[in-house]
Amino acid sequence: MPFAQDHYPFDNQAIFQEHFPADFIVEYTGQLRGWFYYLHLLSVALFGAPAFKNVVVHGVMIGNDGRKMSKSFSNYPDPRPTIEKYGAEALRLDFMSSKIMRGEDTKISEPDIQEASRLIKILHHVLGYFVLYAPPGDRRPSSDFVPKSILDRWIVSRLQQTINLIDRGLTDFNFVAAAGAIRPFVEDLSTWYIRRNRDRFVKGEEEVVATMSFVLEKFALAIAPILPFSAEYIWRSLGSESSVHLADFPSVDEGAVTRSADLMTKMGVIRELASVSHQRRAEANLPLRQPLAKLFLSGCDWLNSELEWRDILIDEVNVKEVVFSSGPLDDIDESWTPVAGGALRLDTKLTSELLAEGRKRELIRLVQDARKKAGAQQGQLVDVSYFTTDKELASIVKESAVTLGRELNIRQFRAFDSAGELSEVATGFFISVRLLD
Repeated sequence: MPFAQDHYPFDNQAIFQEHFPADFIVEYTGQLRGWFYYLHLLSVALFGAPAFKNVVVHGVMIGNDGRKMSKSFSNYPDPRPTIEKYGAEALRLDFMSSKIMRGEDTKISEPDIQEASRLIKILHHVLGYFVLYAPPGDRRPSSDFVPKSILDRWIVSRLQQTINLIDRGLTDFNFVAAAGAIRPFVEDLSTWYIRRNRDRFVKGEEEVVATMSFVLEKFALAIAPILPFSAEYIWRSLGSESSVHLADFPSVDEGAVTRSADLMTKMGVIRELASVSHQRRAEANLPLRQPLAKLFLSGCDWLNSELEWRDILIDEVNVKEVVFSSGPLDDIDESWTPVAGGALRLDTKLTSELLAEGRKRELIRLVQDARKKAGAQQGQLVDVSYFTTDKELASIVKESAVTLGRELNIRQFRAFDSAGELSEVATGFFISVRLLD
């Protein structure tokens, strides 16, 4: 290649001219003085030109004896158990992200393969969550899709950024950069976009479903060269009958990426404020399910007038309101935490009303977990039997039975006088879930 494969110059001269020089070749560092050198030498001698347009040199995979991994040395573990345990896709992603693709030597690392497998599972869980709420049949996005809400516009902008990074990486034959763009986006999609939109999915809002459809379709196209099996699975799950590998790579709207800079900056501030607030909660031993009265902010004045952004922060931090301080940063005391060019402070005082609301949210979590363990499907009606030695919790169940029933698809709550055969799901709280047809 590219000479011998066509028996050039004795045969196929026209065919040879069509694909010479080669677009791309790849081999390990040992071939710098071997194959790479002789290809270049022959081509310059014969044509006065290089034999290839692009070349990738990868490093050496080191065997368990410190030498180059080789069949003749038999110095490597059988790859089949690793592939069966983590999947070939995880092995591919690990290699594509590894320093070996930068020409450095490395060893097989099971923790790294395990981490790649974990990321792929998150991606598949994202798809599963979408399929759970999307209507059956053809789930592909409409051609006139336009995101409207802040979170929808943000995830589409993050998608454009990611496609751009993957495209540039593959165009430059920088496979580490291309593969490295996958993890941050999957984590943003899972731990921020979906988590912040759970209520919208449960309510069946068409806009959030349409946004996820658009994102998954474009993302499948972008990752197809790196994660071919996952890309195909996502693509087919959206309703396409042809292969993702027969479709074009998605184009990037550079203008849209530039125009979304302010959107991305503001979401970064919101997430930074939320992250520090969560840290302050943890230090005060206050779980996120426990509502708090106020979050005080000094700086970030733009939030005071942009209600949709402020609502995202309020919902994420789980406070009743955000109070803006008009004083200079120099006037704040040690109870404030510097963040995002300003500072914040959480009001950690708990009233009886806040405590009751926190306990209600914990109750919701316990019932939801019991539904899952009982095998209840999304939207399926159930009956809940319970017994508790906690009088306050019993009062919350009694007072909130109607609203909890609507929210959790529970036909009725039945109070028992003893635990009996009920399962203890929290100290002093026993529960049983019966599925209804």
